[in-house]
Amino acid sequence: PDAPIAIIAIDDASFNYTGFSWPWPREYLAQIVKVLDESGASVIELDFTLFEESADPAGDAALAEAIAGANASVAVMQYFEVEEDTHTTYTLMEPIEPVREALSSVGIAGVIYDDDAIVRRLLAYEYSLWNKAYYYNWAIVAASLYQGVDLPPEPGENQFQFGNSIIPLVNRRLLVNF
Repeated sequence: PDAPIAIIAIDDASFNYTGFSWPWPREYLAQIVKVLDESGASVIELDFTLFEESADPAGDAALAEAIAGANASVAVMQYFEVEEDTHTTYTLMEPIEPVREALSSVGIAGVIYDDDAIVRRLLAYEYSLWNKAYYYNWAIVAASLYQGVDLPPEPGENQFQFGNSIIPLVNRRLLVNF
């Protein structure tokens, strides 16, 4: 491909073309991953959740195998902290085990909608008090894989180092430049 980024969208036209409803069979998703990898994709980003096993274990295995064979891959995860009167509940949701092991990395899907329902900021990272770890936004993780840049183990509240660049943040939020 000539462009550095290609978006393979799953939209209404995709549903009409395939005849599938959501979620698509993991075997079919595995075929898409293989085609992207064979087409020279540097990084494959999976922007859908894979938190539960499908009804087809062979499809789960096929997707994990396709991801493992790809150059680099990242998928979304979710991390939540819910504070209640007497305790805090921590929830970490990652892709199912065979897929998680095959992925190069995972990242949080932290989009922030403004009052007019437009996304102008991304949550750059989340810090887990539960396991004392930083989780970067999956788009930042994908960019780091693409650029071959290690992300800092401890980002700052208002900036973080990305290769030779300083990325400005506002309260851990990355402004989206349209």
